[in-house]
Amino acid sequence: MNEILDDNFMNSYPKIEYTLKNASFIAVDAEFSGIDSENVPELTLFDTVQERYEKQRNNIAPYTAIQIGLTAFTKVQQQNKYIAEPFRFYLLSRSLLHGSNQNFQWEKTSMNFLRRHNFDWNKLVNGGISYLNQSELSKMQSLLKVNDYMSNMGAFRTLEEENKFVKSIKNVTEWLKDSPLSEKSMEIECDDFVQLCCLQRQLRKSFKGVWTEQKGQTIFVIKVDAETRKILEEGNQNFFEEQLLEYILGFTRVFQLLCDLKKPIVGHNILLDLMFMYKQFYKDLPTSYQKFKREIHELMPTVYDTKFLSYEMRKILDSKGQEGQGNRKKGDKGRSNILEELYRFFKNGDGRLLTWNSPNIEFPDETTTDTEAYHDAGWDSYYTGYCFIKMAHVFCNPHKSCGTTRELSHVEMMSSLKSHVNCVNLIRADLSYLSLDGPDPPSRRPPRLNITALHLKSISTDEIMRALSSFDHCDVQVQSPRSVLVAAPNWRTAREIIQHFQKTKDYEAVPYNFLKHSPTVRSLLWGTLVVSGSMLAMLIHRAVQKPPVT
Repeated sequence: MNEILDDNFMNSYPKIEYTLKNASFIAVDAEFSGIDSENVPELTLFDTVQERYEKQRNNIAPYTAIQIGLTAFTKVQQQNKYIAEPFRFYLLSRSLLHGSNQNFQWEKTSMNFLRRHNFDWNKLVNGGISYLNQSELSKMQSLLKVNDYMSNMGAFRTLEEENKFVKSIKNVTEWLKDSPLSEKSMEIECDDFVQLCCLQRQLRKSFKGVWTEQKGQTIFVIKVDAETRKILEEGNQNFFEEQLLEYILGFTRVFQLLCDLKKPIVGHNILLDLMFMYKQFYKDLPTSYQKFKREIHELMPTVYDTKFLSYEMRKILDSKGQEGQGNRKKGDKGRSNILEELYRFFKNGDGRLLTWNSPNIEFPDETTTDTEAYHDAGWDSYYTGYCFIKMAHVFCNPHKSCGTTRELSHVEMMSSLKSHVNCVNLIRADLSYLSLDGPDPPSRRPPRLNITALHLKSISTDEIMRALSSFDHCDVQVQSPRSVLVAAPNWRTAREIIQHFQKTKDYEAVPYNFLKHSPTVRSLLWGTLVVSGSMLAMLIHRAVQKPPVT
């Protein structure tokens, strides 16, 4: 595992760039400071895609992605294997713009979840990598262009940093005043990259008889004459400004690289990952779902969601009537869409037979081993890519129960998934998935059910909820005092609910019919009848009152 922190990001970037450029595809995962906000309506099966997008946009607004995992999978030519190179990045915003992007919230349940899975808080706080979105980048470039960042207190994160900076300037002043002519240099230790740049720039600006050089975390302040100083300055115009911008840009450089490369991006239940990356490294999330979909597709034109693929794979397994050798059972891990269980299904379970002769997946470093650290973004990105390769092998052999005797090429495996590209899973919504590159599909969900009280003056929602609790989780909306609307997650559950209420005498459950069951339509119909009846009565009355013709 390549762990990338603030202190090794700059030196590691060339390796990151080289690895991603040579990848066949890149798997991504992220861990967040929270995903649920107060005062945002809960997610339900009634949500349209636009409604779901709006809810998720509001849900994640105060939170941030604090850890991102990337694994580059590279197909080895003429060999039946991929090399997997995983990276783990801790992210913590840092800006020279005072107050810019400095605050985000923590959700208690997310903190407890990360704690249970051994998240390293010290690495986040002490080693988090900076990032900027486009708006912040534009402001930063303007600030650096006028060399005004030192007057902006965003350059200092703490009072201790500011005091250390001032003390260093004072020490150089005293050294220049008191040191003998034979003493040509002094050293200043500094362990923060921003301070290394800011301090050197300030020293060069304040003292015309010195120059600075940096080696590691040490600044060498060197006495120079005017001619030497002039020569040195010619090759160092805007050097520190460029270094600072590159440093503060941080992980955004990796995001921009992903967008420039246009490599296939693979994630598990990837919608939130895409939304967080968009808002942190690109722009604020738009209010329009269609605009978000259009722009994320322009940035990343080829996206695969292993959560969605796992549902499609389930159809293949159901058509075979088996998972490997054994008969399918409801509890089999091949039915699970949880990343951990899906990975174990292929790694150690019956999925091994289904993917017999599929490509091996190896690490470039033999000392790197799979430690099964689930809910770590780095490892989860690896597990996601691993499952993607194995599922692609299954899709290449939809009618075989035990893999293939022929080794498959990367092109063949990717071609087997072409009908599923840019299909992103939706959890508990009106649609089961959305399409990033075109119109969204029609709903696969069963029609809503209308439950009506037959002989009661009002329907008891508590009684209905108790009755529905024995089925897969459903969502309920009150339609009228005597009826509720039920959204079932699947067709089997919808049939079971109808059958259940057929046995009761107080309630009726039938598929919802807009003309028959909509309170609005019924009110309009009754209103029309009343108006029509009134007009008819008026006409009859006039006819009766009309005097006879003589």
